[in-house]
Amino acid sequence: MRRSGWRELQQIDIAPSPIRDKEAWLAITNTGVSEYRAFDVSTERSWGQRFTSHWLTRSAVTSIIARRSIRSNIQPQVFEAAPTDWMHPSFRWMGDVSILQQITSGIMVETHSGFPFSVQDQYLQILGHRNGRRFPLYFSMGLSLEREFPLTKKYRVGVRVSGFDLTNHFNPTFVDSNLDSPDFLAFGNSARRSGNIRLRLIRR
Repeated sequence: MRRSGWRELQQIDIAPSPIRDKEAWLAITNTGVSEYRAFDVSTERSWGQRFTSHWLTRSAVTSIIARRSIRSNIQPQVFEAAPTDWMHPSFRWMGDVSILQQITSGIMVETHSGFPFSVQDQYLQILGHRNGRRFPLYFSMGLSLEREFPLTKKYRVGVRVSGFDLTNHFNPTFVDSNLDSPDFLAFGNSARRSGNIRLRLIRR
């Protein structure tokens, strides 16, 4: 999979050179460009009529946005806004099992390396190696049970109970990457263990 974008919104500093070190005048422009590439490998295997499993391996994700340095409007720089090539290997496994020919059980396990991010200062300048740090390892496991009940001569109703992130693993989606912040490298915004109940109408 590949996607190329242009004329995307971005912020640039338009402050005059004599005062650029003290002030930043930000303007919204549509001069940004981005690139996305991914490579997935998947396979499916069935053992009889009771067990089916699926594997999905994501080999690469990249998204780069070109924007100017917050302090330099004269020399444009390219800053990576997301992982670079081949830096996000992941693995996902899904399986379906029929229990007593009445209940269908589904399980899903997914894990991948943490997304990389860059350390910045209060002026949004990248410090050290670009994308030099990563989020913690991501891991999630879900389980569902579904049973069908007769409703009428033409329809059945399926009742599914699902649980998500059963291990309650800490999977943050936010990090304070500002070196000048008192909460530097504080991770947060992780989803907790949850569940739901779904009803669906099935025609015979």
